[in-house]
Amino acid sequence: MSDPAAPAPVAAEIPAGAPPPAQVAPPAAAEPAATPAPAATSLLSEPAPAPAPAAAPAPIAAEPPKPPEPVKAAEPAPVVESPTPAEPPPAPVYEAFKLPEGAEIDATEHKKFTDLLGKFESDTKIDHAKAQEFGQQLVDHYFAEMKRVQDAGQQAWTRMRDEWKGQFLADPDLGGANQKQTLVRCASIIEQYGGSAEQVKELRQALATTGMGDHPAMIRFVNNVGRILSEPKTTAVGKQVTPASSLPKSQRRYAGTMNNGAN
Repeated sequence: MSDPAAPAPVAAEIPAGAPPPAQVAPPAAAEPAATPAPAATSLLSEPAPAPAPAAAPAPIAAEPPKPPEPVKAAEPAPVVESPTPAEPPPAPVYEAFKLPEGAEIDATEHKKFTDLLGKFESDTKIDHAKAQEFGQQLVDHYFAEMKRVQDAGQQAWTRMRDEWKGQFLADPDLGGANQKQTLVRCASIIEQYGGSAEQVKELRQALATTGMGDHPAMIRFVNNVGRILSEPKTTAVGKQVTPASSLPKSQRRYAGTMNNGAN
């Protein structure tokens, strides 16, 4: 770019013999051009100086930090004295309950029952007389139910023994026309091989208590043993052994049954 303030170039010298040049008015002085606004710099020109940054405002003085407040020590919790537990009220005492004739209640079980009844009375706040009446109703119901169960068991036991007796009587080998002979033979075996008189009594009692003296299988077993032993046998010298069926009457007093005379 040319500088507008530079002087005009000097005219070149006129050679000799040439006509004089026409008078040319000197050019008017050019007004100085206004300073142009800085153009955008090109890639080859130096970059325009960056505008000075605006002055940053003066910082506000920060307040000085406050000192930490002192931590107060925790006050100890007040000691609360546990109240003295109140003594429980005495357990209710009940009058003796009425029992069926001949019935008894175990002392330990009786205490368990009255403890439960007393707790029920305390929890429900019912009248003591009402609790006594309620306890008697429970006792009556208990013994009535026990009697019902025992009676049912006894009836079932009796029916079973009656069935065994019926099976014995219907057996063609043991019962019927052979019934008496079978019982005599069984009684003889028990008398001879049952041991002493006391042991024979004990054996018959066991057969009666358990009911096995009425069972066809037991009767058949004893009868078979007696049948084998009653068969005549000849000894080495030819003497016969007395069969069990021919024993004296004193040894055949239980001939009608194996259960101590109760058939």
